[in-house]
Amino acid sequence: MRWSPNSSQLFVAAILVVSSKFVEGFTTVRSVHSFSAQKHNAVLPVKLSTRTRNSGPFKHSSLSMTAASSSSKVDSVLNCLDKVVLNRVVRICHHIPAVASLGYFGLISMASMMKTSPPMVPTLSSVLSRPVGPTTNAAFAALFPTFVTPASFVFLIWPFISALQLVVIAYSALKPGDATMDQSDLTALSMANVASTMWLVISSTATVETGLPLGSFLALPLVPYLAGYPVRKSRTGQSAFLRLVFLVYSSFTTLASFLAFAVELQHGGRIPFFGGKPELCAAAFLALTSYVVFLPKRTPVKKCVNLLALSGILVRRITNGAVLQSPSFWGTVAVTFWAFMKLFSSEGKSEN
Repeated sequence: MRWSPNSSQLFVAAILVVSSKFVEGFTTVRSVHSFSAQKHNAVLPVKLSTRTRNSGPFKHSSLSMTAASSSSKVDSVLNCLDKVVLNRVVRICHHIPAVASLGYFGLISMASMMKTSPPMVPTLSSVLSRPVGPTTNAAFAALFPTFVTPASFVFLIWPFISALQLVVIAYSALKPGDATMDQSDLTALSMANVASTMWLVISSTATVETGLPLGSFLALPLVPYLAGYPVRKSRTGQSAFLRLVFLVYSSFTTLASFLAFAVELQHGGRIPFFGGKPELCAAAFLALTSYVVFLPKRTPVKKCVNLLALSGILVRRITNGAVLQSPSFWGTVAVTFWAFMKLFSSEGKSEN
């Protein structure tokens, strides 16, 4: 078979056609691969971004935000409980010592007024009042009489003082808002009640055989000193009713301390020259009392308490009779009259 020029041309043409088809197919495949790579590269940052947010610093930041939100909710709940429950409970607990001291003072006062034989089966009140001695308040006044001992109605001020304390403590503990009494008020009141209780217990141990205990004179002056502390410091915004409690308490126990001093002078036997001289001992009491009465700018409460005590002394002297020749009687009349006049005098603003 002979190779002709036409055959060569046909062969070259066939090779060219096949080559062009191969190149066209390769170009198409390359274009497809290029588009796939571009699509993959477009999706990859999204996947990487999602994976990055769930790991590393982004994950820790999300946890911190969640913890901060939870902590804020817990703090809000605790603050609400503090305001509604715990603040009230803490305030009431602050007032418990004052209530306890007042209750114990009342128990000892009742035991001192009416001494009874111990029960067959011990009770809580009998155990708590066991320190009280055999001498009642009336027996003490009979054992150690003076010319300046008030009539019995004057001592009814003790239940009044106790009732005032109870009302102001309850109001301070339970009222909405801030408490009326601060911690220093409550502490001073509790200590004053403890001192009063101690004085009652010591006085109840006095007998004819043992004589007058020195503690009956030394313990009582602590009461007006402690009860007058809130009045002396007189903070801004102090309640007038709270001030009334401490004014009555301190004023009456001040005069009671003067009476205890007169009893010590007359019956204690520890201070020379005064023992067994009732007129001289009464004069010492009147001198101290007149100083308190004559002080300027006394509050109406103090003036009323002074007049009550002096009126009680005057009534007792009159009912006992044989007073016209007694210098201490006329001294009592003079001081009582001056206390009455001071009640209506205008001396400017009262200080304490």
